[in-house]
Amino acid sequence: MDNLDQGGKFNMAYKMVLYEVKNNIAYITLNRPEKLNAINREVALELRNALRRAKEDHEVRVIILKGAGRAFSAGDDYTPDRAGKSYYESGKTADNLLRALCHALLTHPKPIIAQVHGYAIAGAQMLVSCCDIIIAAEGTKFGIPTVRYGSGSPAIFPYLIGWKKTAEMLLTGRMFDAVEAERIGLINKVVPAHRLEEQVQLMAEMIKILPPTFTKQVKSALLRAYEMQGLSNFLNYSTLMQQLRYGSKEFEEFHKSVEEKSIKEALRERDGKARELEKKYAEI
Repeated sequence: MDNLDQGGKFNMAYKMVLYEVKNNIAYITLNRPEKLNAINREVALELRNALRRAKEDHEVRVIILKGAGRAFSAGDDYTPDRAGKSYYESGKTADNLLRALCHALLTHPKPIIAQVHGYAIAGAQMLVSCCDIIIAAEGTKFGIPTVRYGSGSPAIFPYLIGWKKTAEMLLTGRMFDAVEAERIGLINKVVPAHRLEEQVQLMAEMIKILPPTFTKQVKSALLRAYEMQGLSNFLNYSTLMQQLRYGSKEFEEFHKSVEEKSIKEALRERDGKARELEKKYAEI
């Protein structure tokens, strides 16, 4: 696994993440707005470090995770940067980074609220789904559109939204708006965009007045409940399933298209027909 451990050094110089603690709340902000906070190695390293920093800070009782700019995050970074690696190797490296982040979120002893707007798709959908509470602005889009080139796995989703909706998400790549996401249990609450920050802050305030030893026990018990249903084994299986796809023809063709053309052109070719079908499907 790509090592995200920073050797216990929590004062690293952040470039892709903002970290602030105020009134017992840690605010962690993905800060790559020009790329819609796409997740690359640097973002992953800094986010992991910030989570560990909040874990060790006894002043922090609750964490708010959000994104700067127009979106929480557009997910995986498609920028060509393979450094001589094969598509399989670069895909596996990115997947290991994401898996380590998801583990850090799931097992974190302090409650984590995801404040989501714009997009939380692909890898970002995975990240927010591993938070304890998700509050999203109206119009936010969720989903795993990467399945359209053969990249995606069930991961934690069957435990959150059940078989049928997980199947729909992964067999179509269809994106869900925040209203539908709330209805199927993918998020906790959808709010008007202008009230998102206020509502997230209220949730954090409600949580932080509880004894921190109690909230830690609640998180541990909830995780234990899912562990007893095989969560860890299933996540390991999902990771293996995902990484086997990195050697596929479809995966290589898409990433070659990104390198040879542009990310916008590659996405247009990948999603064009699917978007037409999604629009017709939503009409009824």
